[in-house]
Amino acid sequence: MLWFWMILGLTVVAIVLLILNLKIFKKTISEKKKLILEASSEKEEIFTRNCTTFGLSAREVEVLLLILEGHTYKSAGEALFISEKTVDAHMRNVYTKVGVRNKISLFKKLYNQP
Repeated sequence: MLWFWMILGLTVVAIVLLILNLKIFKKTISEKKKLILEASSEKEEIFTRNCTTFGLSAREVEVLLLILEGHTYKSAGEALFISEKTVDAHMRNVYTKVGVRNKISLFKKLYNQP
């Protein structure tokens, strides 16, 4: 009979600990999401500010965002209803204005504080 009460007590303790653990886990996830959103918002502000600083036109920014998302020049052109050559011309202008030669440098320069 003593074994029964010990097992029952341990089961109750295990359930209580599980519930507490789940609450902590849920709180941690929501805090992490909040931090990610804040960081994302900050990065967007830096990107926008840097685009203005480098004098990028609205269309160049549109093209640039698609390219940075991973689109090819062809798919970016299709999405914006412009030719692949026009996308290439916009990107050449962006590279020149920002003063870089490749996407990695472009990404670093536009998403980091000056």
